[in-house]
Amino acid sequence: MIHNEPTSIREKTIQMPFGVAKIIYLPGVKPKTGYTSKGKAEGYVLTQDCIVDKSVFYDQIIKAILNKTKTSDTLKIFEPGVGPAVLLHSIINSEIPKEYNKIEVILTDISEHMVNKAISLLESLDNVEAKNINLVFYCGGGTDISNSQSLIYKDLHEHFPFDVIITSQFEHYLPNSNNSELANILIEEGKFIVTKSNFRMLCKKALSQDGMYFAIDDFIDDSRGVHTNNLLNWDMSFISEISSEKNIEAIRAKNPRLANKIESIYGSNIDLETRLATAKAKRESRRIQDKEEIQKLSSCQNELKGLFSDVSIMEHPRLKNFSLFECQK
Repeated sequence: MIHNEPTSIREKTIQMPFGVAKIIYLPGVKPKTGYTSKGKAEGYVLTQDCIVDKSVFYDQIIKAILNKTKTSDTLKIFEPGVGPAVLLHSIINSEIPKEYNKIEVILTDISEHMVNKAISLLESLDNVEAKNINLVFYCGGGTDISNSQSLIYKDLHEHFPFDVIITSQFEHYLPNSNNSELANILIEEGKFIVTKSNFRMLCKKALSQDGMYFAIDDFIDDSRGVHTNNLLNWDMSFISEISSEKNIEAIRAKNPRLANKIESIYGSNIDLETRLATAKAKRESRRIQDKEEIQKLSSCQNELKGLFSDVSIMEHPRLKNFSLFECQK
C-alpha cells in the first residue's frame, strides 16, 4: 500500500487474485480538495451508497460491454477518478472476463488513500475464476486531469486505444467552459485547464473504432423549478438512506465515531425540516470545497451527440437529476 507521498515517480506491483495490479505514483500539485485525506476517503467508502446507489447503472454498463461487438481477444478499459473501484469490482465479478483472453484496465485517482481502498476491495475477489486481468493504477497530484500539464497525459497516450472509457461522477470536476466559475478558480491556481468538452474529445480520440464511452453524473434540468424539486428529492433520499438503522449499524461496525456523528445530524429524533436544511447546506458546501461544477443535461446531451455516432441516456429510477450516458464512437 502507498503511505508516504514521494517527490518522484514510484511504482509498486501487487499480486491480485485475478492477475496483477501495478500502482504508479505521479508527483504533481495535489489539490487540497476531494478525498485526498485518509478520513475523507474512509467516510466516502462507508457512505457512498447512501448518497446514491449506482448499481442500476453498473448493471447497464456491464450489459452493454457484453453486447459489444468483439473485435479482439483483449479488452482495454480506462476509468479516471476510480475511487474505491466498486464498478471494476462488479465487472471482474461478471461474465465479461470469460469473453476475453486478457483484460487491461487503466485507472486514475488523485488520492492514494482511495487507491488503497480500491486495492483492498479488489483483493477480496478471491473466489473469481478469472486470472487474466491486469490493472494499472495511477495516483498522486500528477493524475489531475483538470490540468493539461499533468504527467498523466503523457502516460495515457501510451495505452491508446481503449475499447471502453467509463467516468462515474468524474466529469463534474472539470469546468463547463473556458470562462466558467470553476475555470476561473483553476486558472487562478495556475492550472492549464481541461474543460468537459476538451476531455470528451480526448476520450473519443482515445477510443478504438468501435469503442464506447460511459458517463455517470448529476445534471441540471433546463427548468429551474424541476431542478429545485430534483435536488429536494436527492436530499430526501440521502436522509432516508443515511439514517436507516441498517446503514447506521453497518457504518458503526467499521467506524463508530462516524456513525455517532451521522445520528447526531440526521437521526430520526431530529425534525425533517432541520435535517433537510443540513443536507442542503452540506451538499452545497461540498460542491464548493471539492470544486465541482455540474452541467445542464441538455447541454451534455447535445455535445455528446455531436461527438459520437450513437448516444443514449438512462435516468436513475429514483433520482431524476442523475443519469448514465452511453456513447458509441
